[in-house]
Amino acid sequence: MGLLDWLFGRAPDIDTPAPSVEPPASRRYIPPPGPEPDIEEEVPQDQIADVIDLDEIFVTIDYTDAKGNETRRRITMLRLVRGGAAPILRAVCHERRALRSFRIDRIDCFITGDGEVIEPDRFFREILRVDPSGLAPDQVELTARKLRERIRAPVSLLLVAGWSDGELHPEELDVIQRYAERHILRLIDSGEYDESTEGEVRVAELDRLNKMIAMMRPQRRSLPRYIRRVMEFDAEQFDIFRRTIEQVIMADGKLHRDELAFLDELSQIRHPKSGAHLTIPEWTEWEG
Repeated sequence: MGLLDWLFGRAPDIDTPAPSVEPPASRRYIPPPGPEPDIEEEVPQDQIADVIDLDEIFVTIDYTDAKGNETRRRITMLRLVRGGAAPILRAVCHERRALRSFRIDRIDCFITGDGEVIEPDRFFREILRVDPSGLAPDQVELTARKLRERIRAPVSLLLVAGWSDGELHPEELDVIQRYAERHILRLIDSGEYDESTEGEVRVAELDRLNKMIAMMRPQRRSLPRYIRRVMEFDAEQFDIFRRTIEQVIMADGKLHRDELAFLDELSQIRHPKSGAHLTIPEWTEWEG
């Protein structure tokens, strides 16, 4: 087994069945799309002015397409781009098992895994920390997004490990959230970010961050770039990450043979920047 094959084999892709979501009792049920192809607005590459990579959040949306058809979709977010008529949310649509583009002005609401219904503007601003109307966050939002981007790679890999048995246990989620909190606070304490926003980030952002982490479901297509970023950690950062992923894997009190082999291989990497060899399975390279 090549190094990190264990992670790749357990990360979801387009064909992986998505978790079932119980619709809130207060909302009218909208059946999933039929077999007809979607007609969604696709924006030519030369018309895309801005792109924001999003954390891969798994959520359900109520959506009205260009023909007026109302559907309920389970999606995993990928990125937000400026479109011709309205910003476009690019995502994995788990009903279609394909990549799809959704105009955000046609999204009626977001529904979280625990049934909370959130209106779109609030979801973008409070959960994703972006202003979709201008694709330009204010200073506090910008600081929050920069901090999140710094921790996206390790947190995503930890979540893949946590989801490896098909369920993210509360103990595993707690380990990951504590890792993210410590990482964020170290970045703030390093003085890299505007001190004028430090207090607000410290107080409010950690709660938003933890809520977002609980909704994330990183996709296999993203793992190569996440792994490369983690391999750029210095020795101290990487050792903290390695110990945390061990805690995540063992948090459910079970340790399988393949998990033990993975941890053994991971423990042999001491200094990622010194050129440790990393094998990324060939079947993922097309994702880039």
